[in-house]
Amino acid sequence: RLLWTQPPTVVEARSETVGLLKKGVCLGDVIVALGDVSVGAMPRKQILEGLANGQQLVMRPGTIRDQFRGAAGMLLAESGGPPQADWLGAVKLAWTKPPSVIHVKPEACSDSEELVCPGDILVAVGGQYTGGLNRHDVLALLLSPGDKLAFVPPGCDHCGAAGAALARRDQAEVEWIGGIQLLWSNPATVVQVSEDQERMGSAKVTVGGTLTVVGGQDISMADRTQVLTQMLSARQIQFSAATFDSKLRASAALALQRPGSDPEWVGSFQFAWTSPPRLVDFSVEVLIHIPQIERRDSLQSVDGCPLESGTREEVLQKLMYSKGRLLFASARFEREIRDGATIALTKQDSLADQLGPITIRWTQPPTIVWVAEYAQSNFQARLCPGDQIVRINGEPLTSAARREVLSLISAFDGRMQIARYRQGCWRLLFVKMQSHCWPFRGRYGAHATASAW
Repeated sequence: RLLWTQPPTVVEARSETVGLLKKGVCLGDVIVALGDVSVGAMPRKQILEGLANGQQLVMRPGTIRDQFRGAAGMLLAESGGPPQADWLGAVKLAWTKPPSVIHVKPEACSDSEELVCPGDILVAVGGQYTGGLNRHDVLALLLSPGDKLAFVPPGCDHCGAAGAALARRDQAEVEWIGGIQLLWSNPATVVQVSEDQERMGSAKVTVGGTLTVVGGQDISMADRTQVLTQMLSARQIQFSAATFDSKLRASAALALQRPGSDPEWVGSFQFAWTSPPRLVDFSVEVLIHIPQIERRDSLQSVDGCPLESGTREEVLQKLMYSKGRLLFASARFEREIRDGATIALTKQDSLADQLGPITIRWTQPPTIVWVAEYAQSNFQARLCPGDQIVRINGEPLTSAARREVLSLISAFDGRMQIARYRQGCWRLLFVKMQSHCWPFRGRYGAHATASAW
């Protein structure tokens, strides 16, 4: 009796048939060829025609998966009320949710990659979670082409949690998997850990830790579905320790789940939610990564994305998926330029004025005469004598008088548009002040500074 899978699987064999075959035939055995021709995806009619024409039948012993498939076909054909347990080949399953193994014959593991033991739980078939399925649904699933049976020992709570997550239709950016809330970054980052969930499998879990290895496979760049599918059958899970950057991502994800406050701590930074965000305070740990950082510096961009008009939620969203670059504008140099302009406004008109680290000659538009060398590191594009400032804070200076320009500079927010004369023509470029770019020193390695505006 054959189940028309591809290739066909033996569901049942009469005793007289078993005696006619040299090696016998068992539940789950598979027809692999007719003579020298592989049956593969051969249709039922063609196989029957080959048998009718006397072609030699070639079979191989069935694996546990084949036995389950064959038994499922036979059990689904039976009538009557569903029993509480069934033999599927050499394994007896109790129809719990998910099904659990209650007895195993010695031959069950002869062709199995992993040992199947009483008490093990069948959590997935072909990558599909079995937790919410009844007996009929599980048997129907066993008839599917998927080859993978996922058995896990009792106590592997992450398997059931992963299966339940896969069954959910909504896919949130941050999701509870059992007692652990994960942010689906690459790699997945632990946002919260419930009081009774200090471990997942054999792995210790801490906030900010990253899920890197599941079932011996590196999943650091895997997406949500890939991670959860791998967790279904994984007995071993590994988390990496929390790092400076992963703690920032976890903190940003957590901040999005609570009402906002101003100022607010996000990781090791305390931000005031101005536009762009202004740094109010920071932990000592930050100085290891950004030695030049100062209070009142402003966060200008994350991974090259500007934050000038971003709301709290938009900034946190970018920090939640940050890949390694935080660009801060120096409050010190902005202050020096603003203070220099304020002082110059109190003086009489002159041909040039020194405004902190730069000296400007009052042409129309103003011309840069000198830039302190220590200040050049605070600009993404290096300033040169002869450059002309054509815009400040977005305002044009083409015909502006000295006092108008100084008034704009006294409210300087870091933006300049420069006109530079080179090779017979004027070229426009944007210059954005910066004090430092923070490359994460974790798995992403160092990154170049953000491109010039």
